Amino acid sequence: AQSSNGKQHDDPEKARKFKAQLHAFEAGKLIKSKHYHYAKEEFKKACDFEPENTQYAIGYANAAHQAGEWEDAVDAYKRILKSDPSQTSVIKTLGECLFRLARYDEAVDTYKKAIPHEKDKCDLWQRIAQIRSGQGRYNE
Repeated sequence: AQSSNGKQHDDPEKARKFKAQLHAFEAGKLIKSKHYHYAKEEFKKACDFEPENTQYAIGYANAAHQAGEWEDAVDAYKRILKSDPSQTSVIKTLGECLFRLARYDEAVDTYKKAIPHEKDKCDLWQRIAQIRSGQGRYNE
């Protein structure tokens, strides 16, 4: 890979990060133009070059979510939460994806896991109540 001054990167680590950044940059442009599926693919490439980069992983998951690719989004959000289970925005979006897949009990359990970490607990309880009332399960 080449640096901004046109010289070849001698350091493979820098080259790997540079390639990841290029794919993430392309993904950002695709998101702005609402091409979420293609953005997801670019974030996947960025993650392949830099698997430890949480921002690329979140980008991939969010692009899958925006594309309506719920299963991919669920898998990606769960991987993110394994390394940081306190990310409430990730937990909430995972819950939404599970809801869209009609995995209601799993969505409720996911929202409940966010409660200790969330300042606005009312929002989470409201989401849980909406799911349970839609199922006719008012006492849970």
